[in-house]
Amino acid sequence: AGATSSSKGGVGGAAQGGGVFTISETVLVHNCDIRNNTAQGGAGGLGINFLGGGDGGTGQGGGWYVASETGTFSSCELRHNAAHGGRGWSSGRGGAAHGGGVYIISERVKFSNCGIHYSQAQGGIGGTGGMGGMNAGEGGSAQGGGLYMTSDTGMFADCEIQYNTAQGGHGGNSGGAIPGNGGEGGAAKGG
Repeated sequence: AGATSSSKGGVGGAAQGGGVFTISETVLVHNCDIRNNTAQGGAGGLGINFLGGGDGGTGQGGGWYVASETGTFSSCELRHNAAHGGRGWSSGRGGAAHGGGVYIISERVKFSNCGIHYSQAQGGIGGTGGMGGMNAGEGGSAQGGGLYMTSDTGMFADCEIQYNTAQGGHGGNSGGAIPGNGGEGGAAKGG
């Protein structure tokens, strides 16, 4: 059989849990301090002749990535953590960023006496337009500067979640000998 090839660059790798990565049926955490961590998605790959670059990878859970059936967190501090989407390359889309402080997938989660502060979810920058009029990539979306959670039941008691930011990535610039359109900026939710 003949070999096939693609001129499009590969997708950047995902980054999960800059400080801690946890997959467990039950997670019980008390009196923890998670600071100054980053989950940075990888950059998209370069396409052949700068055509069709790859999308940036996703950054999830700058401080902590948690996947569990049940999670209980008490007396925990998460500060100055970040999730960054990777940069798109040559028309590739910027990677998404979810949960600068913590990213949680859980059926039931409970937070008590916890603080999530000064964390950021930053979408990746869209790739510059390719040669021959190829359009630039869209900026990556950002959701949950402090906390991104998918849960059937979530409960918070005596918690502070403040001074966090979710910022969509910038759209890429047009480029090449025959310029295409610049990319759109990414959406941001839940700063």
